Amino acid sequence: MEKINSLFPDNRDLEKTNVRKCHSVMFRILRYLDYLCRKNNLRYWICGGTLIGAVFHKGWKPLGKDIDISLPKGDYEKLLGIVKENLLEGIELDVRDNTFFRIGDKKSKYTKGYFKGEGIGVDVACSNVSKRFFNIYYECQMDMGIERKFRKNVLLPLKEYEFEGYHFFGPNKPIQFLREFNRERLEGYLENLNYYKDIRKKYDMDEEIKGVDFMISE
Repeated sequence: MEKINSLFPDNRDLEKTNVRKCHSVMFRILRYLDYLCRKNNLRYWICGGTLIGAVFHKGWKPLGKDIDISLPKGDYEKLLGIVKENLLEGIELDVRDNTFFRIGDKKSKYTKGYFKGEGIGVDVACSNVSKRFFNIYYECQMDMGIERKFRKNVLLPLKEYEFEGYHFFGPNKPIQFLREFNRERLEGYLENLNYYKDIRKKYDMDEEIKGVDFMISE
């Protein structure tokens, strides 16, 4: 337990802005989960806005408010058991049901939205992945629990993507993967990509980003 905490120190106070402090909190949890998965040969992949950020910014979407990862059922259940036995200092585990859990920071919170008042952190979802010939049938609560069918090579083999100087696993064909679940969200981001790149430049210069719905607690 002491080793885990020493591997992933809480460095939020080294950051200059609220957004960067909050991202530091979430990023610490992501690196911790990546460590547990690699150490125990568990498969996971980043998804949602986290994947969008990795593809277009090699890191955070400047307004990114959480981190999303998913695992196949067997690996998800093993990870949950490992997390319970190796919780990082300063975080709490919230198991919503048998397909979804959150790891939140105790000294931060969302200021509005579905998770208002809860600690910011990482959402971890279980995915039912069934391979049939050249296709995958894929169902995940994080994606409204709708089963989707797509070519196996859209998800597999998993690839590593750079995210803020570290590398994390993601789908083999990320753009096609994102289109399978929320085409409108992806197309909207692409249409406004220059705007988001400009915000990212401000983010990289340690300028505070307004309009976010999370904060470090006093």
